[in-house]
Amino acid sequence: MCRKPSSSALCLIALLICGCGSIAESRKADALDAAVSSYRTAIRWGRYELAYGLVAPDHRKGVPANIKDVEVTNYEVVQPPVIGTSDTATEIVHIEYVHQDTQRVQSLTDRQLWRYDPKDNRWWIESGLPDFK
Repeated sequence: MCRKPSSSALCLIALLICGCGSIAESRKADALDAAVSSYRTAIRWGRYELAYGLVAPDHRKGVPANIKDVEVTNYEVVQPPVIGTSDTATEIVHIEYVHQDTQRVQSLTDRQLWRYDPKDNRWWIESGLPDFK
């Protein structure tokens, strides 16, 4: 004889389903934090090849030739990464830098677009490296 599941059993099942979803979202957020932190550190300390490794493969155009002469003097997060509804995230940073040949301080605001790849469980930056003019 089949019995109907109790309301407490149904609540438990619902909580488990919701909990799995929040765990997945938490892992996605943790992966974003790790990617953004790695990228931030690489840019801040002139490790441009490492930062370039985080650029989405279909958006890679080569490391700009003049970037090797750039020294970042300040990297400030204006808006921390915010995950959107379509597996994208946006972070806005303000970067101050010096071209070694001119020794002139310049700055830019970099609006970074990140996209989550669920197949690889990782985030890629689609906006590319900052444009150090």
